[in-house]
Amino acid sequence: MVATLTEEAPTGYRDVAISRDGQGHYYASFVYEVKEETHEQEGVLALDLGIKTLAVGVNEQGRVYHIGGFRGNTWYNKQLDKLRSKRSKCKQKSRRYIHLSKVYKRVSQKKCNKQQDCLHKASHLIAHTLVESTVVIGDLSQRQMVTKEHKERNKRLNRAVFNDWGLYSFVQMLGYKCLLSGKELVVLDERDTSKTCSRCGHQQAMPLWKRTYCCPECRLVMDRDENSAVNILKRYFAWLRPHMEWTSMRCAGVFTATDMC
Repeated sequence: MVATLTEEAPTGYRDVAISRDGQGHYYASFVYEVKEETHEQEGVLALDLGIKTLAVGVNEQGRVYHIGGFRGNTWYNKQLDKLRSKRSKCKQKSRRYIHLSKVYKRVSQKKCNKQQDCLHKASHLIAHTLVESTVVIGDLSQRQMVTKEHKERNKRLNRAVFNDWGLYSFVQMLGYKCLLSGKELVVLDERDTSKTCSRCGHQQAMPLWKRTYCCPECRLVMDRDENSAVNILKRYFAWLRPHMEWTSMRCAGVFTATDMC
C-alpha cells in the first residue's frame, strides 16, 4: 500500500509519527528543527483560563483581551447522545448497530477536530499576534473545576471540563508556540485569584455560576475573569521583584553567609 502526502514534507526532518483518526484518515507528523524567532517588543500579558471564555488577559496598560473557545460542544454532545441512545436499542453487531457506531465515530472525530482547530488558533493568536513578550498563566487544573460545590449547581460541568475544555492541550500548544516565537511563558500559582478583589484585596466565595465580582468593601464591580487576570498580573510582579533584586545582588558581587555555604 502506497500513501501520498497532501503537503510537501519538511526538509531535514528526523522522525515521523503516523496516526489514524476515527474516520479512518491517516496523518503523518514530522519532527524537525526550527530557528527561534527574536521578539523585540516588551510587556507582560496575564491570562486567566476558564470554561465559558477560554482565556481572559490583561496587560500592563490595562487592555483586556477576551479569547473565546469552541462554541459547538453543546450541539455535538446532543447529537452524540442521540446516536448513543439509538445504538443502545439495537442488537450488538447487527447491521444498524455497526452503521450507528461508524456515524458516532465520525461525528465524534469532527467535534474533536473543531476543538483542536480552535485551540490552535487561540494559542497562535497569543504567541504570534499579540505584542507582549511575556505570557503569564495560572497553574489551573481540571480537577479544581469539578468540586462538590460546583457540581451541585451545574450537573453538566463534569462533562464540560473533562471532555470539552481541552485545558492540557491548550497549555501544551501555548508552551511550544511561545518558545518558537521567542516569548517567555510563566506559570504561577493562581490560588484565590478569583476570590480576591483586585483593588482592595478583600476575599469572598466565588462559585463558578457567579460571573461578576462585587466587592462589599470597595464597591468594585468587575467581570470575575478580568478580576482574576489582574490578580495574576499583580502576583507576577510581586514574584518578579525579589528575583530581580537577587539577580542585581549577584551581579554586584554581594553575597551573604548563607550563599557561601
